[in-house]
Formats: sequence, structure tokens, C-alpha cells
Amino acid sequence: MKKLIILFLAVGLLTTTALTSCKKENAKAPTASSTTKNSNTALMRVVDNNFNQAALTGVSKSTQGFLVFTTQEAYENVLNIITTFTDEQLNGWEDALAFTSAYTAFGDPATYGVSAQDNKNQNFGDPLMLRLLDVSNMVQIEGFVFNVQTDNGYLLEMNQSHLAAHYASLKAGTFDASYMNKMDESAVGANDDDIFMVLRTGVIGINNPGGGTPSAFGSEGDSYNDDLYNANARYRASAKIAYQKAGIYFSLVSELKYTKGTSPAWATKTNIGLTTPTSCNVTPHKRGGYSVGKPGGVYDNKLTWRAYSSTRSLDHFDMRNTWSYYSIAATWRTIGLYKYK
Repeated sequence: MKKLIILFLAVGLLTTTALTSCKKENAKAPTASSTTKNSNTALMRVVDNNFNQAALTGVSKSTQGFLVFTTQEAYENVLNIITTFTDEQLNGWEDALAFTSAYTAFGDPATYGVSAQDNKNQNFGDPLMLRLLDVSNMVQIEGFVFNVQTDNGYLLEMNQSHLAAHYASLKAGTFDASYMNKMDESAVGANDDDIFMVLRTGVIGINNPGGGTPSAFGSEGDSYNDDLYNANARYRASAKIAYQKAGIYFSLVSELKYTKGTSPAWATKTNIGLTTPTSCNVTPHKRGGYSVGKPGGVYDNKLTWRAYSSTRSLDHFDMRNTWSYYSIAATWRTIGLYKYK
């Protein structure tokens, strides 16, 4: 692995745009009417006026509360759409499906009556995956129901035909080889496209012990911190590139955060963004490579560029970022990161 970090001063100004949105209430055809799935008005969220209806195609909520994607293709299609959503749009997507994700529930544990220790994916750095899981870390794709536990180094899988009799066991994360698979990265051979090729053979009883590190199927990343001090206060711009693998979800993400203090750090507003030259090329497993365009938009103290999210792993990637942010020194600073595989 090779990492190149460049820190230099630059002058510029980002144009700020505004996003307006309104609440939708019908899961199949949202309207502008206001509604909420919870009587607590603090939980009201919104869907953008230009909400993409395709994000609701091929996905629904099960009676147990987790999402069900009709096919792997439907899952991929929804991923391709929601990976571009803002947090506000993702909130609206959940509301349109009458769904409460792990991201939402563990983000407000008191309201939803959950404990942080129930989140089995605390060390997985891409929050979009938590949008796909329910509070029990579960999701169904085709006929395969998963309990994803990246912190423990594996995921559990059970065919939906066993769901009626054994849902409680899967929800609790209790493995039983007679009707489940316990899978880490070794369950997917080097010649397979994805975990679904293994499961479509009808295999039952796979028992991989899982890894001892966060993110069940591995994680590669580089990061850089730019620390500034003013009146005994510490300001930090933290940039990172991370490629993470979790069996049913693979992502390549670059992010910049700007915070104040260290214990704990809190958000400090500043204009930040990606500047040129910035590029990313990816090559999914057994697929042709392509270039990924950088995002645009309005950002205060955090910008996340999710260049890739899919059920397919990456054979290669080449990600070059130049982050800019307006610092406490009343000047523009930049951080450059470069990572490839």
C-alpha cells in the first residue's frame, strides 16, 4: 500500500446551496402531506421533493421489522440510489417504508429503547450499512435472512423457509448448524463473485469462527489529522479513506470531519469540500473498471464521499482526494490523501 499526504494552503470559497424538503406519507406514492410514524414530534423527518421513487422498488418491511429485498438485483439497485442521498433523504426513505433502521435507533437509544451493546456493528465505519439493518442487525435479500455482526467477525444466515420456527434464534444471534450458516470471508472462495453464489447452492451448516478484528470481512484505510490551536482550544480536520467488507455490503468511502476539542470532540461549522484534482477509479470483482465522479452539495463540518457501495468486492481501486476547509486561521487549508489497492 502506498500513501501520499500533502498539506498546503490555498485560497477559495465554496458556493452554498440550500436543500428544501417536505414530509411524505405514502410508501408507494409519497405526497407533500406531513406525517410521522412516532408521536414524538422531535422524530419527524422529511423526504426531499425530488425523492426517487425507485428507492422504494423491490423493498418492503417484514412483519418482524427488518427490510426485505426481493432479489439481489433489487438490493443493488436501491443501494445505487440511496448512496447519493443526504441524511435527510435517508430519514425520509425510512419513513416511506415505515422502517426504523439500526442507524436511527442506535442514534437515539433512549427514544427507541435500545442499548448500544445491541449494536453489533459499532466499528463499521460506513453508516449507510446501518441504514439497511434493523435494530436486531437483520436484513433479508432474496430468500436469505442475515444477522450481520461485523464486530464479532461474522454474519449469520438463515433461509426464509426456517424463519417462522427459528426467527427468535436468528434475532438473538444464536447459531444452529442445522438451519443456519455462520460466515466470515473464508466462506466465499476466491473464484466466487459474492456470498450469494455460495448460498444459492443450498448449503447449510457453514461454521466459520469469524475474525478477531472489527469489520467481519476486513478493513483497509488511511487517515490524516490536521490539528490547529486557538485560545487553548484544539480544532481538528480528520480525513480518511476506508475500504470495508462485510459480506453483503462492500464500500469505499472518503471523509473529512472538522471538530473542536478532544474529550469529547464536537462539530464546528466550516465550509469544506473536495477540490481538484480529485478522482477515483474502481474495479469490482469480475467486472470492468470505471471512474467515479466526486459529489457536490452543501457541507458544514463533515463531507462523506461514498465512491462505491455494492454486494460485490473490489479487485482494485485508486482513490485520490484533495480536501479543502476554512480553518480558524481565517484561511483555506487542504489535505491530500491517496490510496490504492
